[in-house]
Amino acid sequence: MPEAEDGPNGPAFATGVGAAAPAAAVDGDDASDVARPLLEDTAPPSGINWLVLASIPPGKRLFIEVKIGPEAIPELVRCLERAKKSPEQTVVIAFNIETAKAAKKALPQIKVYWLANQKQDKQTKAWKPSFESLVSKTKAAGVDGLDFGNNPTFTEANVKAVHDAGLEMYVWTVDDPERAKQLAQWGVQGITTNRAAWLREQVTGAK
Repeated sequence: MPEAEDGPNGPAFATGVGAAAPAAAVDGDDASDVARPLLEDTAPPSGINWLVLASIPPGKRLFIEVKIGPEAIPELVRCLERAKKSPEQTVVIAFNIETAKAAKKALPQIKVYWLANQKQDKQTKAWKPSFESLVSKTKAAGVDGLDFGNNPTFTEANVKAVHDAGLEMYVWTVDDPERAKQLAQWGVQGITTNRAAWLREQVTGAK
């Protein structure tokens, strides 16, 4: 569940501390109640619960990675409604495009990003799928943007293509300050990193 804080002079920096499925909901109003897993046959017992959502501090956002399918979304909606946080304090991300679509449909007030990546073909050396197809698929899904895996071929032109499509651009996982500075200059909305506070200081000088 990466937690992000908007930087004063650039993108948000999210700490990728291990995203979880929206797995645990707490029955009853007492915090001592035992958390039960959502969809117990697929979800780990260590996932988020509504109490985690309710504890998001002011000025912070929680990026919730949904690791299972669209069937998780009704429970996620229930947990978010119970936590009573503003829409700006939570973001949903998912590798499954159908899950991302379902999340945006159920939670139109919350930002939803599709997690995507490319793999290099061992024979042709080409990176697939094409970035253009990823942008088109993101746009067609009706979500807010693309959360893309950092690779050597990712350029400023890719950021422009996403923005020209009316979408937002996040990149994961970046721990190198020079690469982060480059991405910030290109105008990405956010960067997932293992060292959020440190990397933000390196990029913006803010402590």
